[in-house]
Order: sequence, then structure tokens, then C-alpha cells
Amino acid sequence: MKDFFELREHIKGGSDSYYALQKAKEKAKKDGKVWDKMGQDERDRYSDREMKAAGYEKKPGNSQWTKVQKPRGFRSGDKPGPERPGDRVKRYGDNAHKSTAGTNLSDIEKLQVQVKRLEADRDRFDEKAMKAQEKMHDADERGDDEAREKYQDEDEYWYEKSQSVDNKIDDLKDKIKDMKAKAKG
Repeated sequence: MKDFFELREHIKGGSDSYYALQKAKEKAKKDGKVWDKMGQDERDRYSDREMKAAGYEKKPGNSQWTKVQKPRGFRSGDKPGPERPGDRVKRYGDNAHKSTAGTNLSDIEKLQVQVKRLEADRDRFDEKAMKAQEKMHDADERGDDEAREKYQDEDEYWYEKSQSVDNKIDDLKDKIKDMKAKAKG
């Protein structure tokens, strides 16, 4: 019959956590130890190594093991290669809600993420300005001067916002260029 610790590990992590626990017990036995007589700290040292090897991680302050999700396209046994700087910029730039604080991004990469996010904002503003222009032209064709003025004001508003963001992008790109030049020489 499984002891309580085995059963608890089996339920938390699935079948491979059970096998990781069995491997930990085997290694302890090879080292001349008796699992049932070992203290919890010593058991944890053995089982922690096997859980990590089975693809689990334990977050700081958490007592539960969680299975590490592999990126799509990875087969069992594949190890992810090093992430290229451009990949990190794309990942953080495409997700405006993902913070770059505490990451291993360089200062230049953080600025590049800001540029990517601002470019997305600018594109959104340009799209809104174009829609306002279309509505303005439709109102003009109908002879509705009041609606035409309303959409013209809306077009100008979005165009100014786009230009403001575009200026910020240019400033950041200049700053990036200066930082790269300073790093080279």
C-alpha cells in the first residue's frame, strides 16, 4: 500500500511525479538510506532532484510542484535553445500587459519593447483617423456639413495623437542608436 506521501505526490503531479518519487526512493536506497527512517528534509532533497528532472518546478514560497509547460513544437526530451534578443523584444512588445520589470532584458531591449508598443499605438491611432476620414467623406457626399465637421475634428484628433506618438518613437530610436554607439566605442 502506498504511504500518504506517495499518494499525495501522485495526486498533485500525475503519474510522472509518482515515478520521480520512486526514483528518489531508489537513489536513497543506493546511498544506503532507509526512506521511512529519513527526515522530511532529507526526503525532500532526493525527491526535489527527481521532480526537477521529470520537468517540474516549485515556485518560491510554494509547496506544490507544477509541470513546466514546454513551448509548442517541442517534443519530449527537447531542450529549448537560448532565446535570441529579438525574440524577447517581440514577446514583450506584442503583449502590452506583460511587464519587463525584473527581466533579463538589457536597457536597449527595454527601449525597443517601448518602441514596439508605441508603434502598435500609432497604428491604432492611424486606423481611427482613416475611419474618421471615411466618415467625413461620406458625410460630405450626403451634404451633411455638421457631421463632416465632427468627423474632420475626430480625424485631426487621431492624427495629432499619431504624430505625438511618432515623435516619441523617433526620440526612443535616437536614444537606442546613441546607446548602441556608446556600447561599441
